[in-house]
Amino acid sequence: MSMFCFQCEQRGKYKGADGTLLDGCTVCGVCGKKEDTANLQDEVISSLIELSKTKPNDETTLKIIEGLFTTITNANFDNESLKTMIKNPKYDMNKIWQGNEDVRSLKSLILFGLKGMAAYAHLSFMKVYLLWKKIYQQMNLLLLF
Repeated sequence: MSMFCFQCEQRGKYKGADGTLLDGCTVCGVCGKKEDTANLQDEVISSLIELSKTKPNDETTLKIIEGLFTTITNANFDNESLKTMIKNPKYDMNKIWQGNEDVRSLKSLILFGLKGMAAYAHLSFMKVYLLWKKIYQQMNLLLLF
């Protein structure tokens, strides 16, 4: 199994090699996500976990928000843009996906919660950015008067 995605309500149910029931997509996402995209999204998360170990600043905060938002269900299947977000992934995502069931569940719950928070933060940031862009445009027009 080189893909395992269980982010969305569309996910399938499959039998693993050992006969256990897997609640997630293992070959291709029911949503249309391909294996390579799912793996790149895991690498983005791996990079973000490593980035979170650095001293927080505005740049790293924005990268983490953007990266988490990019990996939510159906938000971005563009492999090239995902590749630009991958910087030295070192965290082994198998620690999440193949670990103890309780730990995996807790880490997944935290990760999905963070992705949801990042979606709201990203959208709020964009609204504020667009508002300020309009304000600056009007200021520029007034200065030309």
